Amino acid sequence: MTEYENKIRFQWLIITICNALLPLFVLTSIICWGFINDIEITSPYMVILLAAVVIMPLSTYVGIHCAYRKFGTVYLMLCLIFSPFSFFYNSIRDWYSLPTLTDEQFPSSLRILLTCLFILSILLFIAWYYLSYKLRQVNKQIQKRKILESEEFQNASIIIRDASDLDDLNHKFHNIISDPSPGAWVDELSMVYNERKTSLENTTSA
Repeated sequence: MTEYENKIRFQWLIITICNALLPLFVLTSIICWGFINDIEITSPYMVILLAAVVIMPLSTYVGIHCAYRKFGTVYLMLCLIFSPFSFFYNSIRDWYSLPTLTDEQFPSSLRILLTCLFILSILLFIAWYYLSYKLRQVNKQIQKRKILESEEFQNASIIIRDASDLDDLNHKFHNIISDPSPGAWVDELSMVYNERKTSLENTTSA
């Protein structure tokens, strides 16, 4: 992988982990404040935080496994499509939940902290969304390189380039793509086919 690809992957991983840890940090801050001040904290927002603390690590693991370790693009595409709607809904819900838990139980200092964390969550999401877009581009390039470097593709390319005329080329190409195995690299092999076809046509016309 190139230096740029490693940089994008590392930045995406860090932001993703920070997003997963943020609900835990918020929950810990509230619980610690209640423990220090000997106040029992009860709020619907606490249930939301507890759910986030459980769900976020699981979704983060799935994301890291699919997008980071396996160089996947489908997971990232789904995130790019659906995550803005989910984040917009959760942000509105959290914003209106904050006053209910802070009006009586929490002092202004903690309200300020929670508000800052709320703003931080928005900034983290914007950064994560941008890096997810960049990571999908990076993963597509990595997947393409892996295909071009595979032994099966290399052998198929040699067969196509060794075609002696257009009939031989068409016969070999259709035999290869009719096999179930080249599904992942048909597009790349089609480029090799078109290059060889152009070369043969030029040779014939000359």
